[in-house]
Amino acid sequence: MGKNDTDRLWLTALSECNEVQRRRLAGVRAIEIGRGGLLYVCKLTGMSHHTIIKGMKEVRNTKRLPTTRLRKEGGGRKKIVDKNPDVKKEIENILEENTTGNPMSKLTSSPPFMVGRRSICADSGGSNASRSKLWKFYLQKFVNKTRLKITVCHFPPGTSKWNKIEHKMFSFISMNWKGKPLRNYEIILNLIEGTKTKKGLKIKAKMDEKIYELGKKISEKELEKIHILTHNINPQWNYNIG
Repeated sequence: MGKNDTDRLWLTALSECNEVQRRRLAGVRAIEIGRGGLLYVCKLTGMSHHTIIKGMKEVRNTKRLPTTRLRKEGGGRKKIVDKNPDVKKEIENILEENTTGNPMSKLTSSPPFMVGRRSICADSGGSNASRSKLWKFYLQKFVNKTRLKITVCHFPPGTSKWNKIEHKMFSFISMNWKGKPLRNYEIILNLIEGTKTKKGLKIKAKMDEKIYELGKKISEKELEKIHILTHNINPQWNYNIG
């Protein structure tokens, strides 16, 4: 068996491990190779050298106690409901106001408005941030072009994991490419489109080769063209554009 075949089998085994097992197995491989092993395993797995070094330290620690935990006890971000106990009720009020039907069904829940209105659930950060003027400006351009009215509901900061697409699509993509080096866009697109589930999930993906202007600012004159109506409940996150 050649070296490439061995690497391929090793990567397959690595993909079936949890987070802790992966870094420790990578650490063992780097130690086994010796000089240049760290760099080789980094390139082979796509893992950062910090992660592999941590794995090397862990497997060398003979006093380490066995555990099934992936995180230190008490580690990780605090739950948003612990910091703001009312947030769950507030989100339920938002969803009740803006959706109908079973929100966990395969079909996207539709807002209780007449035809001609669309609902968007978005995170609160990134390019579609709730405070982004550019996001709202281009939504207005979309409204002007399609003659649709848009209702936007942003997930509060720290609660983006409640977004259904995280569980119904992104999670399956992550499982499908787990342990596979994402060396180029072609590999990434193939792995995304190759993601399927027994319940019929199919995904289409393509490269957006358009060049976008960086640092674009919206002028006060352009801002005045945005017709926005905020909701009574959490107006900083919920609004209509029409």
